[in-house]
Parts: sequence; C-alpha cells; structure tokens
Amino acid sequence: MNEVHNTQKLISDVLSFLSKTPWEPYYKARLERLSYLSDMPCELAIAGKVKAGKSSFLNALLGIDLAMVGTTETTATINYFKYGHPEDPSKPVMVYWNDGREPEAQTKEFLDSLQGHSKDVLERAERIDHLEYLVPHPILKNITLIDTPGVGSVEDVHEQRTADYFNPQRVALRELHAKQSDTLTEGADAVVYISTPVPESSAQKFFGEYMPNISALNALGVMTQIDRENNAEPEVINRMVQTLVNSYRRELSTVVPVSAGVYHAVKKLQKQGTLEDLQKKVRQIPEDKFQKRFKDSITFLQKDGAYNTLFESCGLPYDTRISMVADMPWKVFYTIALALYYKTLNEAIEYLIDYSGMEKVNKILEKQFFSRSRAIRCSKIIKEVQEILVDLKNVALPELKSQNISRRDYLQVINNSEGYFDRNLLNSFRHFVEKNIPDLGKCDSYSNDIDMLLIKADELRESLAGKEKSSEGLHLLAKMSHLLRTKEEVEELEILFGKYPDKQMPTDRVYLINRQRIWNARLQRVQNNREFSRLLTLVYAMYGKLLNE
Repeated sequence: MNEVHNTQKLISDVLSFLSKTPWEPYYKARLERLSYLSDMPCELAIAGKVKAGKSSFLNALLGIDLAMVGTTETTATINYFKYGHPEDPSKPVMVYWNDGREPEAQTKEFLDSLQGHSKDVLERAERIDHLEYLVPHPILKNITLIDTPGVGSVEDVHEQRTADYFNPQRVALRELHAKQSDTLTEGADAVVYISTPVPESSAQKFFGEYMPNISALNALGVMTQIDRENNAEPEVINRMVQTLVNSYRRELSTVVPVSAGVYHAVKKLQKQGTLEDLQKKVRQIPEDKFQKRFKDSITFLQKDGAYNTLFESCGLPYDTRISMVADMPWKVFYTIALALYYKTLNEAIEYLIDYSGMEKVNKILEKQFFSRSRAIRCSKIIKEVQEILVDLKNVALPELKSQNISRRDYLQVINNSEGYFDRNLLNSFRHFVEKNIPDLGKCDSYSNDIDMLLIKADELRESLAGKEKSSEGLHLLAKMSHLLRTKEEVEELEILFGKYPDKQMPTDRVYLINRQRIWNARLQRVQNNREFSRLLTLVYAMYGKLLNE
C-alpha cells in the first residue's frame, strides 16, 4: 500500500472539487500544505518534565553531543534533528528566527549561551522560532526528532513553547487567526515521553492538554536515570518501571528503563579506544580499598587530604582521576567503573550496553515508529482532510444555502438593469453571483460530492487502520507471547498480523470461524489483563476481517 500516493490522491480530489466552488480560496493553501507534508518525515517528539534527561536520551540515540545538556534548565527552543550534513561542521546548528530574518548557521558556543533562565538568555531564546540540526544518522531518513522544552518549567515561556508545539491551535487562538487560514495543525505525530523513576503530576497535564490526539500506540515511555542509585538491582529497576506503567497505562504503550548517559559514554569510550586503559587504571585500586573507599565523587575527586593520598598511593594522582571521569556525570562513571573492575572488558561492555536499555529502545522505536512512520503521518493528515470536509458539510454548505434568497434578489436586480448599464458589466456581475452563490440544485450537488469524498477518506483511513491494527497486534504479541499456550499459537498470530509477508493464513471458512470462536472464548476469560485482552480483541477483529473478505 502506498500511503503517501493515496493520501495525495485524496487531497487532489478534494482540491479538484473545491476549484468548482466558492470555498477554494479558504482551503486551497491549507490542503496543498497537507499534500506537501504527507511526503515529509514523521515527527517524533522527545517530551517530558524538565531535567528528566530528554537531551541526554537524544544524544545517546543519535550518538552526538549537540542536544543541550546542563545543570540548569535548558531554554525554550524547539530543536529539530533532521537527516543531512551541515555545510560547516564548526557551525552545526541552523537558527530560524521568528522576526523574518534569514536562517543563520551558528556554533556550539551559541547553543551553550541559550542555557539557563536569566533575562538575557530568555530574551535571546524568544527571538528564535526553532533550531535545526543536520545529522547523518539513518533513523532520521524517515523520522524527524524534536527535542522539546520540558513541562513543569519554572519559566512560563518554556511551558508555553512546549504547549504551542504540541497544540498549535493555541497559537491560532492567541493570534486570532481565522479558522480557514492557511496555518496547519502540525505538531507531533508520535511521542517518546521521558520520565524519572517517580511519576510526576505534570505528566497528567501533558497527556491531557498537549497530546489528546496521539494514541498510546504512538507514545512510548522511557524511564531515565536508572543509574542514580548505585548499582541498582534489576528487580529494583523493574519495580520502578511497574510503578510508571501503572501510572501511565492509558497514555503509553510501554515503559522502558534506560541509562542514556551510560550508553552514550560507553559508545564514546569505545570509539576513542580508551575503555581498556580506564579498566587498567580502575583496577590499580586494591579490592578492599575499592569496596570501601570508591563510593562517590567527594572521595575519588578529592584534591587534598587523606583520600587524595590514598588514591595517589594506587598510582592515581588527582589529574589522572579528573581525566578518568572526564565529562561523565559521577553516577555514569561509577556504573562504568564498577563493571570494568569486576568483569572482563568484553563482559563489561556487553553488560553496560544491556544495562543501559538503549538497544531495546532502538528495537521498539524501529518496530513501533520507524517502520510505521508513513502510516502514522498519513493517518493524521487524512484525519485533518476529513475535518475540512465535515466543516464544509455542516457549516459552510448550510451558510451557502441560506444565501440562496440573496442570489435570487441579485439576479432579479441584474435582469431589471438591462438597458440601463453596460451589458459586459452586468454579465460579469451575473457570473460572479452565479459562481459564489449557487442555486439549491448546485448546493445539493456539492453535498453529494462532499459525501463521496468523505467515503473515500473513510476507506483510506480504514485501510491504514487495518495496517495499524497489525502493527499494534505485533507489538502486543511481543510483550504477551509468554501468555500463549504453544509456539504454534505465537506463529499463528504472527502470520495473522502480517509479520511474514511470504506466509498467508488459510482461506478455508470453517477453519477461520473455528479459530475466531476459540480466540473469542479465550478473550472472555482474560478481562482482568488489559493488554492481553486488547491483543485477543485484535485477533478476533482480524479473523472477522478475513471472513468478510
């Protein structure tokens, strides 16, 4: 299925219809913009509470050090990450101003000047519409990543910028834009919500106000900062994850624990080839001293005093210890050092990558977003086309019909003016009235055309919804496969949801009815498990679809 082609064909049909109506000037630019956007990458927003680790996560995901990370709250800028190479590597960011100035390439130092919430910083950020980074990472070929200001900010401007991105109608209302203006409700197509291990009240505000049109299937939860507790055991991390899952059950498809800092640091150290050297230096500390004294930055990075003397006696003077920690947060360094001390180098790397959770996130993102990016975007655009058609049907058309009396009066005046005014002028006036105030027969024709276009839009969204159900089914199956009875059942559902393009379900009607009945019986017994119940509901629906075909 070519989602983009079919979406653009629908928009073309709507534009063709509008060209014969008085409504074309109000909707043409907006629909042409929708057609253009249908072929653009899907927008995946990174969102969450301030200082939850959004930028660290994005840096780890893309393997870069561009997204601003700092001890202070970052500024109220929307940051776009797109596929490509900057013309000048020393100026990696393009600044788009909101005062009409030409976009301008800027340096990393300029980015650093946007941190904090002093008056100067806020005024500088207010002049910026958004920042754009070009990064040659393959995931950006079909996805644009957006780093958003956090919710729960101490600065109203930060909170407002986030609200405006996710819900552009707020901007339209604030600036008194007309409903038929050519502004477009863009915003995010999908969301990765970054959360600390403790559920935040600001999250419910975010889900309720900023992403009401984004389904749970298109929203992934990521629990960051799992390294904030020294060497947290898996069961401790799992309990924290379950708390978030229970809190955000309706809003997020799943929650994955990560340490973006650990993943990013390990990858950088691997690239630099310094992990082995770091391991040798850490192992210079005798085990008894390592267990008792290697606890926090206060002891390890002490410049003078007993701890400094202790570590110097191990061949690790102050400058060496500073270079070992480098730019890593202490908890990240501690987690890496602990693994390097007690494991072989390869075992430590494997453990740390697995512990970081980022590879699992990558797999989920690929399955849940990257492979579905076209369907996600086109489904959203078709929905907006439907809203335009419904507006035409329920608002614009009745208004047009109410003007029919005026049409009759205008034409009567024109006819009575024959011989008194220039004929060409009267004919022009008559043409204008007939085009812009159609008779009731033309209004009925418009109504029929709109109905046909709505049917086309419904059919197209339904076909996309079928694909979405398959994607949702495979996603739930990956999580719930342990609840199925046999490997054969798992394979049956994988084929049903289209995991294997070369394998088809049997077409025998008796078989299909029997399997639907069996799965429906299972469904009636698992109502207490929401996700498993949803999976079996999709199974029942998919068998119903096969039977109807």
